[in-house]
Amino acid sequence: MRKLIRPLPRSKKIVPLRGKRARLSRGSWDVMSRAEFHGLIARIIGAEGQSAAGSARRHWQKKRLEALSYYRKKFGSVPDVLLEHRLVSSRKLYRTAEYQSWSRAAYERPAPNPALNTDAVRPRRAG
Repeated sequence: MRKLIRPLPRSKKIVPLRGKRARLSRGSWDVMSRAEFHGLIARIIGAEGQSAAGSARRHWQKKRLEALSYYRKKFGSVPDVLLEHRLVSSRKLYRTAEYQSWSRAAYERPAPNPALNTDAVRPRRAG
């Protein structure tokens, strides 16, 4: 078997996520859990912070805002710190109480929904 002279180019549309690879398309966002989506947003924020000013940063900024709007529709509220046009430095961002409570909420169990509770006793019809 022949050896490759140079490594194959990596796709720029794939962001590593906890050992798995997650596409940045909305198709893969539908099946993500809340915690996985938090990890994806954190990866996008990191890529935005590391990219140089210009088109690359605008790309990641657009992806961040797109992901946050999708998160808001699917899971609920998002901290205002993340919705700003330009993010503060990561040290300041991760130390804000608003961001910390939001990130902890990803790993908490959701409140029980009585409408979905299968153990509830249904009243019988008379007759």
